[in-house]
Amino acid sequence: MDIELYILPPLFTLPSVSGSCIAALSLCHLSLTKSSFKVIESTDLSIGLPALKSNGKWHRGYTNIKNFLVDQDDIDDFLTPKQKADTIAWGSLIEDLGETLTVCQQ
Repeated sequence: MDIELYILPPLFTLPSVSGSCIAALSLCHLSLTKSSFKVIESTDLSIGLPALKSNGKWHRGYTNIKNFLVDQDDIDDFLTPKQKADTIAWGSLIEDLGETLTVCQQ
């Protein structure tokens, strides 16, 4: 599998300037082996960062990346229904507020 994760570059010792990019990177580390994906730092906002490209298909945004990774290996499989609901709520928060550093930086 050829997977590329596109994220905004690091800032302030964080792996990325974007919260949603950091969250997507963390999900990739939890779901995939380190050798199975490549991280590409990009400032091209037209890509829809964070963005994951797998076998030529794009998955843009934290939620879409998480859905793709769940299809590969459901890291939430052991969670209770309430815990799964909480992960959906946290994912929504990440989508809404995850770009705060990016907006402040511009």
